[in-house]
Amino acid sequence: MQDGAVAFNYYLLHLGHNKLAGLIALNSGIALATLFRFWSYRRFVWVTPPAKRSGGTGGISRKRHAIRPLR
Repeated sequence: MQDGAVAFNYYLLHLGHNKLAGLIALNSGIALATLFRFWSYRRFVWVTPPAKRSGGTGGISRKRHAIRPLR
């Protein structure tokens, strides 16, 4: 994403000779990529599992799904 912002600045705006414009494009690309990473992690990685109804077992079902050693 950073490279996309710099390429947009360089090729489409024709500001490749301007160092200040390049610096601004690079930093805005970094900010945009950071926001995208935060949104995508929040949307797809840090998803809370849906609430399950307890079957009246009092927590026994949680132990059944515990991590088992590899065989």
